Amino acid sequence: MYYSKSTGGFYTKEIHGKNIPTDAVEISTEERVALGVSESSGMRITADEKGYPIAIEPPLPIHSKTSLLAKVATKRWEVETGGIQIGNTAIATDRESQAQLISAYTLLKSGLIADTQWKSDDGSFTLATLTDLEPVAQAVGAHVRACFAAEKAHAESIDAVQTQA
Repeated sequence: MYYSKSTGGFYTKEIHGKNIPTDAVEISTEERVALGVSESSGMRITADEKGYPIAIEPPLPIHSKTSLLAKVATKRWEVETGGIQIGNTAIATDRESQAQLISAYTLLKSGLIADTQWKSDDGSFTLATLTDLEPVAQAVGAHVRACFAAEKAHAESIDAVQTQA
């Protein structure tokens, strides 16, 4: 069995005959099997300084500022809409839940309604007043604010990066 540094390929005389690159070096079947096992576990096959195949960790991907900013925005959205815990109560923070909470809070705060039925995650209903919803609205607002502040801080750090390293 042979390995060619110039092509990155493996060759055998039985299959390739005389069409084996001139830089090919001979390796044992056991070495080829071990390289195959390494490759199947995510390693990359390359050549050492003498042209013999070796398994190395693949290089880390290169990320552009645009791709990093997109990852940060995605993470912010996941955390923002992933919910919060207030005491023993799970509070949904998906966009629809945020909108419903702010709408109910605004109506209560402006005095347009005195109370409202509020449906919990478990399907039960509770009569909620401004006193009940205000701390929830404040907590959700603080959570969303913190998510965007974190995204902004990360975006500024990414923007300040001058090189990939």
